[in-house]
Amino acid sequence: MCLVRQNANGIFRKTANATLDKIAEVRPVDVQAAQAEVDNAVAAVKRAQTDLKQADIKAPITGKILKIHTKVG
Repeated sequence: MCLVRQNANGIFRKTANATLDKIAEVRPVDVQAAQAEVDNAVAAVKRAQTDLKQADIKAPITGKILKIHTKVG
């Protein structure tokens, strides 16, 4: 039973070390891909903020809205 446990621990350590080696290696291509995703997300936020600003309807003068003449669509 002890031999099986030692063998299992050895296999686990090898697997864990292999995973750690993969994580420790950061390739420039991976950094560039991540930066591109961040840039796309920032652009999407700016686009959404612009769309939100344009969605506000502002009247040139103060007053009351008596009737709305619009249709859905």
